[in-house]
Amino acid sequence: MIDTLRYDKAATLTGVLEGIKDYGWAVTPAPWTLPAHVSLLTGLYPSVHGSHETVDVKWQDIAAIRNRSPTLMMRLKALGYTSYGFSANAFISREFGFDGFDDLVNWNSNPILALTQLLRSMDERSLALFMQFWDSSRGSDLVSLMVYLLHQDPRLLSKFILEILRIVVMALKGDFVRGKGTKQATKFLKRTSFREPFFLFMNLLDVHEPYLRDDLVFAKGDSVKSTEAIPKPDLDAWVSGYDSQAKGLSKVVSTQLGILKERGLLDNSLVIITSDHGQLLGEHNWVGHGVFLFDELVKVPLLVKYPSDVELTPRRGHISLTSIPRLVLDIVQGRADDSSLYSARVFSESWGSYERTGAKTEGAPGASLLKERRTCVFTDSGKVTYNFSRGEVEEAVLEAGADGGEVEKMAGACIGFEDLNERIRRALA
Repeated sequence: MIDTLRYDKAATLTGVLEGIKDYGWAVTPAPWTLPAHVSLLTGLYPSVHGSHETVDVKWQDIAAIRNRSPTLMMRLKALGYTSYGFSANAFISREFGFDGFDDLVNWNSNPILALTQLLRSMDERSLALFMQFWDSSRGSDLVSLMVYLLHQDPRLLSKFILEILRIVVMALKGDFVRGKGTKQATKFLKRTSFREPFFLFMNLLDVHEPYLRDDLVFAKGDSVKSTEAIPKPDLDAWVSGYDSQAKGLSKVVSTQLGILKERGLLDNSLVIITSDHGQLLGEHNWVGHGVFLFDELVKVPLLVKYPSDVELTPRRGHISLTSIPRLVLDIVQGRADDSSLYSARVFSESWGSYERTGAKTEGAPGASLLKERRTCVFTDSGKVTYNFSRGEVEEAVLEAGADGGEVEKMAGACIGFEDLNERIRRALA
């Protein structure tokens, strides 16, 4: 899993492994990490597994959103497999419900996870003071929070200071900018004694922001930001940073696959390379990810190296990351084709909030905050994105030969999909 890699930036990966099949692009079920990974490892869409933000639950509450559905690792364990995982992204952890790993290592991005958990333990007043500091960046607001915590719970204050210091140290070391756990991932592969048969999951964070030591684009941790609010030199440097990181992926992935090959663990393995979501680099006047369902966010690369006994034939249809668990289980249990990848329709979903212009309205914090829910569908007729919050089609891209009536049909498919999934979610709860 190469976090945040757009399908159109993945060309260098085509030759990383002999015999690898490039499917072009697949559709991620969500435009940000947590719900996309849960879908990838459960086979369920976000509106079914429920592990996603809502229009009201946001990042400070996100530690409360954990997966509760059976994972691919749990299903493989029942078939005699040992599961190993390495993640540079703090979301991919047992705290968020990624159960079934026999050995799961998180890179030291965990201060971010620890901070979100710490925020959950704060009372309403301390959380409000933290958000005031987050919005203002004023030292006086941070002091107000620390004084309050000192009186309320000195131990909580100590933990808060420790986690902030850990984040600062990582930022000063530059680990957030370039390395992002790549060296640690390579060491993990070298030192782990894999017990066969095994399942290995790896999340690489190389092309996820930040791309600059002093990231002026996402200094506040926004999901997306309007290009109107970003000076052009800062935007150009940010986009250049993404491209630079993407160009280095071929070497990173080749090195790590090479380690497995040298140990004789690759030839008879199923190898899947994909991403959880893309990144807006100024298209549609936005940068970042989450919230929207533009192609630059929901189309992700998919490359697969099959064991030698698998025969593939050309097929029609679309591919969702939700079909990955079915493919893995099919191959493991001896079904020698890729038919389980394809569907006539695939979807992506988003519950997001964003600033209308990328900046808060003066004197009324959050007044320009938009909270919207979207679903898009891909069919042979094209793509339609339906905005539930506005009750309208937001985007329609039709294939040649499709008529205008297809837009209404696909919008109806989005509405029907959400209604059905809501009923399924309630039945499974």
